[in-house]
Amino acid sequence: MADYRDMWNGLGMDLEKHDLLCEALPNAFHEVYISQQNRPEGMDY
Repeated sequence: MADYRDMWNGLGMDLEKHDLLCEALPNAFHEVYISQQNRPEGMDY
């Protein structure tokens, strides 16, 4: 995977907050979307 940290830092992005968000997203995605009851078969993972 490409490393864009220098570019993001140059754009003024808060890299610490970005890292925290990236750590939380997989869990949040699973809790909100993947674990939904009665998901249509075409949306199955």
